[in-house]
Amino acid sequence: MEIQREFDFQKRVLVTGGTGEIGRSIVAELAERGCHIVTCGTDRGALRRLENTYEYVEAECLDVRSTKTISSFVRRSIKRMDGLDILILNAAVGGVGYPKHVTYAVNLWAPVCFLRESAKNLLLSQGRVIFLSSRQAEHPLQCNPHYSETKKRFTNYLERFVRSNSHNGIHAFSVIPPPVLSDMHFRSLFQASDGGEKSRMLLQEGKFQQASIVGKIIASMALSGRKYNNVSKSYDTFIENAEIVTCSEENVRFEHRRANK
Repeated sequence: MEIQREFDFQKRVLVTGGTGEIGRSIVAELAERGCHIVTCGTDRGALRRLENTYEYVEAECLDVRSTKTISSFVRRSIKRMDGLDILILNAAVGGVGYPKHVTYAVNLWAPVCFLRESAKNLLLSQGRVIFLSSRQAEHPLQCNPHYSETKKRFTNYLERFVRSNSHNGIHAFSVIPPPVLSDMHFRSLFQASDGGEKSRMLLQEGKFQQASIVGKIIASMALSGRKYNNVSKSYDTFIENAEIVTCSEENVRFEHRRANK
């Protein structure tokens, strides 16, 4: 695949949760924009397909419930890329069937470990951290009671992290993407705590978006550090440290128009 780079040097990006719908879309979009990416996930087939499709994507099957495993993975990833410019924290669980200890391990302790292990190299590169949260830190299907708590707690941790003098120079923010009808959402659609009613309403109202559109939005913010401006129709508004950016409907429509050109 021929790559058209948007920058003078190849950005080095680590993406967690690269085998889910949103994660795959983020990796694909960044790869098409010329980045060198290392990603992790639990779907070996999806990881192989990413590596086979994109020249500068390296993927590894990883259980993020183990902090020791995360630490060694981050070190290997940074060595492979000879540094790190962007860390995208996407891995999360929120569907039916995940006990409290698993939800906390994946949604809270894992991103804390990724961030701590990456901090030194992000300081060297004056890099960026993007954390994928959700609207008011609530899962759109409300099917895991611990999802909201873990998302809120990490958002608070990220704010303390980035405002610390020892991390001065790292640009970090959270992004709330629109809901995507992922495999997890589909399986949980009629098992949510509300009896599936809210889920059915979201589906009927067309609130679920294509993962590819969300990938384009996240990639644009990650590379530029800016959010969409509905007046200028471009990503030109600087995102403040610890800001929580909600993807607007105008932003989604803008990416749909670009994708359909």
